[in-house]
This record gives sequence, structure tokens and C-alpha cells, in this order.
Amino acid sequence: MNVNVRKLLERTQACCDRIPKREVSPNTLEAYVAEFERMLATGNLDPLRPHISRHTYYFSRAAFHTAARISLINLFWGCYDAAERGDADLALEYARRLHRVLIPVEKALAVEPPCEPGVLPFENGPSRWKPIEAEATEEGEESEGDQGGKKEESEGGRGGKKNVLAVLHKRGGDWTRELWDGVSKDWPYQAALAVCLIAPIRPEELTEGLRNDVHRLGVRLSVKDNELSIEYTPAKSHRGRYGTGRTTITVDWTIIGGPAQCLADLCAGGCPVVAIASTDAFRKALVRLGERVFRDVAVSITPYVLRNQVVADLKSTYGAGREVAIAAGHGTDKTQSRYGHQQHGRKLVGYVRIEAAREPRTGSIDRARQLAHRRRPKPKPDR
Repeated sequence: MNVNVRKLLERTQACCDRIPKREVSPNTLEAYVAEFERMLATGNLDPLRPHISRHTYYFSRAAFHTAARISLINLFWGCYDAAERGDADLALEYARRLHRVLIPVEKALAVEPPCEPGVLPFENGPSRWKPIEAEATEEGEESEGDQGGKKEESEGGRGGKKNVLAVLHKRGGDWTRELWDGVSKDWPYQAALAVCLIAPIRPEELTEGLRNDVHRLGVRLSVKDNELSIEYTPAKSHRGRYGTGRTTITVDWTIIGGPAQCLADLCAGGCPVVAIASTDAFRKALVRLGERVFRDVAVSITPYVLRNQVVADLKSTYGAGREVAIAAGHGTDKTQSRYGHQQHGRKLVGYVRIEAAREPRTGSIDRARQLAHRRRPKPKPDR
């Protein structure tokens, strides 16, 4: 084996050792690889780029850490096998391709290293997005009222979930009840919608698959007297390292009625599991339902809009903190600040208890409140 090729392979192996292996779903992996190839084509793998949304930054960072390792390993073994077979031309071709990928990966890792194994994201200090987020907030406050600029479709953009809730809140009325009343009895996603109107779940949690190293069929239901329990395993938990492990929301279905009664009837009829085959098909069907029900407003109703609305409702009912974190499947109460505002929530009735297999870390909300209280200007004394 050529000495230069051997050194290149050693550098590649050292680089791969710095990036922990991640297990993601096939659809997510496909999206990550596509994003990595797009970034690689630009010659810059740094996920932090000017004028991008927070969501885009975190997605690009996850894509970089996941797909870079896979790409390097594939090229490594292609080069190694060709050299072992004595095919010098093919080995050199693989070495050239490997070098073209390795250089930008090493540069990007220098500024965006992955989290250490076993360290939770909120224990790893602020991300590189934080200073830009603060700067963008200040600029947004200075230019408030200027609607000419184009915004990303994120939580801060016009099409973001928070702004969809603002539009629906301004419209007045109980829009979730209107949405439920617009569902026909033969609509295939009636049960899935009922779950999303009660629990702030992700659509992935309605699918069958491996979560927390356990095969899950979807969302499990159980009924005892007037109590309906909805149990689900949060996605994005990275083999149970993050999140609550398992969340159970128990409600009085006789008080809530509507979607809760639908699920209670379903469970009593011998169907204790609610599942969907495709999150994309569910999302598209929900968007079409929203367009048909809300003809007077130009908004798209998606599963994540419902998730944001239920989180806002829980904040309005319980206050931001532990219960909201458990219901959303978060490992810390800090994450809920990214979701629906409390002023867009409604007081919930019929919720009995919210439980988790693993308690979330709390305290961030209280510290933020104390800090805001300290910064609040004191009233000037009358003269």
C-alpha cells in the first residue's frame, strides 16, 4: 500500500473516531445524506451559515455529523479493499475522492464538534446559534412593523407553527373543535387526529417502529371507568438517552367528549392501539382537511401545529414547567420555550394526570422567571 494512501486512511480513521455513530430512521438518513451532499457541493460543511433559521442550522448539523461518518467509512473501505487487491489505479481514485471529502470534514469538525457520548445537549453549553439568535431578535425588534422582508418558514417565520397559532387565535373560536367537527366518520385518520388533539405527540410516535430499543406499535390506549389513558414513547430520544422514556396522559373522556370519546369507544371496541402507516400521508390529509374547514384563513394545519397548540394549552393550564415537559416528551423543561405561546392557549378541562417513566430535568423555567424579574425596571417614585 502506498505510504501516502496509508497516512490518508489513518487520518480518516481518526476523524471517524471523533464522530459517534447515530441510529436514525431510513427516511431521516436519506434526508441527512441529501443535505450533506448539498453542503459538500458548496465546499463548506459548516452548518452555521448566514441568514438561516434555527431549525435549518440544527438539521444541517445533524446531517453533517451523521452523513460525514458514513461517507468517510464507505470511501475508506473502497480505498482499502482496492489497495489490498493490488488495484493501484482504483485505490488512487478512491484516495482522491476520500481526500476531497476529508479536508472539509476536518475543517467543519474543528468548529462544530459532536457532543461527547453520554452528554445531553442541554449539558453541553449554548450552541453556536445562540449569538446569531440574539442578534436576529434585536434586529427584529428594531424593524418591527416592516413586512417587506422575507422570513424563513420556521418558528419565527410567517409560516411557522407559532404564527399559525397567532392567526387562528386572532380568528376567534375553538379552532380545534371546528377541525374535529369537520371530520367525516369514514376519514382514515380520525383516531390519529383525536390523539393529536389531546396529547402533544409527534406524528412519528403514531407509527410502528423501534424506539428506545423497544418495538412500539404506535400509541396505546386504555380505559378504566371514566378515565382514558394515552401512552406513547417519544421519538428523537436516541435510544432512550433523551426524553421521558414513556409518557402517559390520563383524561376524563366524559368531560372532554369529542376526540376523547372517540378513543374511548375505540378502546372499548377491542382496538387499544392507534397507529398510522405514513407520517407524510397523515400530514397531507390533515392539510387538506384544514383547507376545507378553514376557508377564511390561509394557514396549513399540520401535526406539528396541533402539537404546538396542545403545548400552548398545557402552558395556559399548568404553567410552563414539569407537566408540559412530560407531555411533550422532553428531557428538560427548557425545550418547551420553542413551542406555542401561553397566550395562544386555552384552559383545559378533564385532564386527570400526566406521568412519565423518567422525570425531566426542571429548573430552567424558574431561573428564567427569576432573571426576568430582576431585569424588570423598578417604578420611579412619585415626586
